[in-house]
Amino acid sequence: MTKTEQINVFLRGRGYDISKLKGANPKADIIYRALNENEALQALDLYYKLEIPVLGGDVFYLDQNREIDWTHDNWYFQKEEGEDDFLKRSIDGSANFIKNYQNTSFKNCTFLFDIVFEKPQDY
Repeated sequence: MTKTEQINVFLRGRGYDISKLKGANPKADIIYRALNENEALQALDLYYKLEIPVLGGDVFYLDQNREIDWTHDNWYFQKEEGEDDFLKRSIDGSANFIKNYQNTSFKNCTFLFDIVFEKPQDY
């Protein structure tokens, strides 16, 4: 199974569909999902095992009416010239962001994380 297929198997049935919010092509190979904190951390473990760096992500919120929208918060990583351990830095930094994320502007909401990963060569 390719890396992309493994990611899609993991994402299927998890999180919330954000393809309409992201303006995604319905025929795309990737599934656009916003994950709760626990699912997002599990996804990071998978990306690490597959040796796929994380480029960043977006934060959404799920309100009491089960409506999803953007918080307009995000995080981003860029590989530094000559950097040997971008994979670990991107995974650790993403996990740190997710575990410590707080936004008091959205009361009684669940925060969801859309993780943007570096596309595997089999994509």
